[in-house]
Amino acid sequence: MPEFLQYGFMQRALLVGAVTALICPAIGVFLVPRRLSLIADSLAHVALAGIALALVVGISPILGALGVTVAGAVGIDRLRARGRLQGDAALAVFLSGGFAVAVVLISLARGFNADLFALLFGSILTVSPLDVWLILALGLVVALVIGGLYPRLLAVTLNEDLARTSGIRVSALNLGLTVLTALTTVVAMRIVGVLLVSAMIVIPALTGFALARSFRGALLAAMGTALAAVVVGLVAAYYLGVAAGGAIVLSSLVLFGVASLHGRSPRVATRSLAAVLAILTSFPVVTAAADADCPRWRDAFQGMPSRTVRIDSGDRTLTVTVKLADNDERRAAGYQCATAEDIRSTVILFDFGREILTQFHMQNVPAPLDIAFAKADGRIFAMLRMDPSPTRLYGPLGPFRFAIEARAGFFESRGIRAGAARLIALEGR
Repeated sequence: MPEFLQYGFMQRALLVGAVTALICPAIGVFLVPRRLSLIADSLAHVALAGIALALVVGISPILGALGVTVAGAVGIDRLRARGRLQGDAALAVFLSGGFAVAVVLISLARGFNADLFALLFGSILTVSPLDVWLILALGLVVALVIGGLYPRLLAVTLNEDLARTSGIRVSALNLGLTVLTALTTVVAMRIVGVLLVSAMIVIPALTGFALARSFRGALLAAMGTALAAVVVGLVAAYYLGVAAGGAIVLSSLVLFGVASLHGRSPRVATRSLAAVLAILTSFPVVTAAADADCPRWRDAFQGMPSRTVRIDSGDRTLTVTVKLADNDERRAAGYQCATAEDIRSTVILFDFGREILTQFHMQNVPAPLDIAFAKADGRIFAMLRMDPSPTRLYGPLGPFRFAIEARAGFFESRGIRAGAARLIALEGR
């Protein structure tokens, strides 16, 4: 199994990304020919208002976005169907109105917070197991409706007037398509974010039309390129430390650029797939190299001697059993290639012998950690939360001699705070 799939958050992100890659183009191919590409962008801004409303009232952001976005979709369709506003004018009203409502509600919620930022720009770390089930359910609804109504949706897309004279309920289908677009917007925003969700609906559809000679072929090509973009984008986000949403959309743009430059040819799909495979096969090399060192790091971890430390924390003294990383090999190993149980049951004390200025990485570490930094006199002056990452570095603003690594939440659960605790003794065992 590739390294990045060993982590639960990446497995969830890939699963949700695959669902997104299948249903976004399935909606996009019916919107692009009818010049309704901006409907996804408009509903994304309406979804932002729903997220802000959810934050104000204290409910799930996805549920808030779902309710408000579906209501916005119905409003857009009613305005267009009754002829009160032309299609693009109705979209503009809801785009600007949704954004304005979101800004007002955000100010009432006292500004941006981490959850809102993640929903705006996408974050693989924010996809929870509950999100996965909800998104799978929404994706299934979209897929079943499109599969059941495909012939009629195709007829309306190709010629709305002819479809109406043939007895097809065009107004009902238009309303259904708009609501499906709203559901798709809510699904996609967890991966690429609200501000990029329209790109995930439109760009793969454009790529599909550039590659295929039939509508069904365009749909399949759009799904294939969207799935490839999600995989490449998530892998790039993991190994390069870039934003997942941006990486996915940029991958989609690259595939669209290739399709546009080379025209409609079956060879284009082969070349695009070959390029994607070439990118993906470069990452297992890195993974294999890292895995080759795992026995070394495990041996170093097991060889760390046990010590007992005392930490003065305010009005009480805590006694903690630690593994001592007191040489270069043990300090380099840390929790690399350790198990989640190792992290839950052990604490590592790094002793550098003197005050130095260095940083820690989280490569090959299966779970988040907390780390505390102490001066030579034992004063704990800084604490950080470290998340698994092959590229990010963590360190304090200043030199330190000791560092204590433990499972996330370890220090907080024991009342140990930076500036108010001191490592006062190290005893052999």
